[in-house]
Order: sequence, then C-alpha cells, then structure tokens
Amino acid sequence: MRKNKYRVIKGRGVYPGIVEGEAIVTTESISFLGGVNQKTGEIIEFNHPLKGENIAGKIFMFYSGRGSVGSTSTIYYLKLIRKNPSALVMVIPDPPVVFGAILAEIPTIVDVSVEDLKSIKNHSHVRINGESGEIFVYED
Repeated sequence: MRKNKYRVIKGRGVYPGIVEGEAIVTTESISFLGGVNQKTGEIIEFNHPLKGENIAGKIFMFYSGRGSVGSTSTIYYLKLIRKNPSALVMVIPDPPVVFGAILAEIPTIVDVSVEDLKSIKNHSHVRINGESGEIFVYED
C-alpha cells in the first residue's frame, strides 16, 4: 500500500536496486551466523529485541553486523532458498554483511545516522534506492 506523505533519509548506496515494503528495524547489531535461522529467515539470536521476527522478503534495517565472516555465506544461502531480506540498511557497514549482500545482489544502504534509524518505526512502510542511498519513509 503506497502512501502519499513521506520523508527522505539519506545514506550511502552500496548495491543498486529499488525496493518497497515492510521494514524490520532495530538499533541493535546482529550476527547473521547463529542469529538468523538459515532455513526460514527468522531472527533467533538469544535476547535480541527482534527475536521471533522474520526478515525474509522484508527491508532489514539494523545498526551493524556482528560476529564472523559467516555472515557472508548465511546471506548468500538465504538468497539461494529465497528467504533473504529484500534490502539491507545499516548504520555501520560490516564488511562480511556488505560482501554477502553484493554476492546475493541485495540492494544495500550504509552510513545511515543512528538518529535517523531510531526515527523509523518497526514495520513501517519504506522504499529504498540502493544506488542513491535514499530511504523514503511513508507516514501513517
């Protein structure tokens, strides 16, 4: 459902593509290896505020990746089984996550401010442009 009123947040585009949909948002970091179910896309990381949410087909917005280089293969595998997020947005670019997104051809934006990330409600309707780094946040 597209809405008329929106605001624009700017980051740095890393991998091109335009995606519109539901955003899963947290200001916490996440470990893709062990923190995301590799068969379903569900967040399973112990004590993570988004535990139980599913990122498959969603625009996943988070602080940064955490952990090992296993994030690269986890993101790529999720793409192979069609359980990947439709786009990634991060405050701090984590190299294994960014590399996984590029391999999986997932539109990605980095260098979004923490304040801007905090201003986006979980489950908001957003549109991202991975080339220009623009995030359109649709208002209720």
